[in-house]
Amino acid sequence: MRLPNYYCYEQARLDTIIPNFMPFAQPDIVAILLNLPLEQRTNSAFFRSFIREAEPKLSQFKLVKGDATYPFPFGTIPAKIWTGLKNKLNMTFHDTMQIDFLLKLREFVSDLAHSQSVTENANYKKNAVQECVADFYRGNYKRASELDWWLAFEFWWQGQKLKD
Repeated sequence: MRLPNYYCYEQARLDTIIPNFMPFAQPDIVAILLNLPLEQRTNSAFFRSFIREAEPKLSQFKLVKGDATYPFPFGTIPAKIWTGLKNKLNMTFHDTMQIDFLLKLREFVSDLAHSQSVTENANYKKNAVQECVADFYRGNYKRASELDWWLAFEFWWQGQKLKD
């Protein structure tokens, strides 16, 4: 169950982005939840029974923990074992959209990394940028986030130059 002292930091972070409402942080709701019998508070039993009664079709969907899915009926221990096995067997979800996007931009990114606006920019270590680009396109996809960050900064930087 969500408790105010545990989730208040995340709520504060989210409130800086957009004011929102976390219903389980309300004191009267927390009091009601803490008065539920223990068997309804463990393994999300309350929520599972509510879903089964209110909208049974939802119980057919798998649940997600980290990057792995597990069947709806699983409690905490079976879910932990199941997701642990899926992680070890590399049967988890891997979002390749960022890598696919960067691969489609290969020629543009390579040209940009060697362009005059990048090589003469005092904000960059020219060799580090070019090495990141080359390394990614040689197959080191662990550098995708670094490359993505550099591209975002470069687009912002070029936008700033246009304003001047």
